[in-house]
Amino acid sequence: MQIRPLEESDYDHFHALWMIALAECPGAFGDDEQEAQKRVPARWAIRLKQSPMYGSFHDGVLSGIVGLGLNDQIKRRHIAGIGPLY
Repeated sequence: MQIRPLEESDYDHFHALWMIALAECPGAFGDDEQEAQKRVPARWAIRLKQSPMYGSFHDGVLSGIVGLGLNDQIKRRHIAGIGPLY
């Protein structure tokens, strides 16, 4: 298993897994399945740069994701939040 930050080149696999996550657990995420389906790749790329997402890869296949919310306030930079997890 490999865990690494997701890159723009991971978009197709990330989007497919994200849609599965939203379909299986709609109440677990703040995102809406219909809105996520319409979101264009460029918007996802911006989102991935603003809030890092890490992927778990098993035999080269993306099998899990977790978001990391960073704080940009000087006195709070040591604080991070775990966000979408699937």
